[in-house]
Amino acid sequence: MDTVHYFAFIFCVICVVSAVENVNSVLPLDCAFVQCAAPQCADSFTPPGKCCPVCKDNMKQGQCPDARPPKGISTICLVGCQGDDSCPGEQKCCRYGCQISCTNPVGKSCNYNGRVYKDGAQFEDECNTCQCINGAVACTKIACLGKKGFCPAPRGFGICVHECSSDYDCPDIQKCCSNGCGKVCMKPTQSGCPVNGVNYNEGATVPSKKANPCESCTCRNGSVQCEMMACLDCVGYTPPGQCCPICGSGPIDIQ
Repeated sequence: MDTVHYFAFIFCVICVVSAVENVNSVLPLDCAFVQCAAPQCADSFTPPGKCCPVCKDNMKQGQCPDARPPKGISTICLVGCQGDDSCPGEQKCCRYGCQISCTNPVGKSCNYNGRVYKDGAQFEDECNTCQCINGAVACTKIACLGKKGFCPAPRGFGICVHECSSDYDCPDIQKCCSNGCGKVCMKPTQSGCPVNGVNYNEGATVPSKKANPCESCTCRNGSVQCEMMACLDCVGYTPPGQCCPICGSGPIDIQ
């Protein structure tokens, strides 16, 4: 080999080594020596840093690790795969330096309760905070209590739909409440009805302020609502503390 060809050879080797060390997302020079099989699909592409085209449907979840090895570390230029579908299990066909091989992916998304979350995403599950970590979901474990407030008392029969199963399926301060048939998200009422120092829950019977046995009071939507009871139109004895007479009776009959 004469001097001219020798220096040309050295220059070519330097170019190839430099391209391998500085590769980021461009097609590597050693792809010229890779024989690629034609993908058996209509929709294919060549992923960044890889040599062979692959079918989009054959791409596995996750991302390949960083393709650039630390400075001073060299890799053997071997081609061990031609696409994700040529790797076992969840491994992807990835490049590391000038080596192409099956590798465990990073950055996998998470499927949790029917929803897909990106790697690193944080989300709420009732009162707990969860995070997607490379395909696995990690959540805090807190016993969740219902949201503050009370559900409004159902009025009649509502639509038989189930929009929620707990308060945390509802946005903001809304609670999961019965509408008479199904469960829907509703704005809560106040925290019951305070009467004479006692707090009565939503829907509870509240003593009449007038101490009238014919007045029936209930806690509804944070306030006490009262209505008069209807009695049968008859002649009879009305015991003390009761509203309606016992038809056809007298005081002696009650004793």
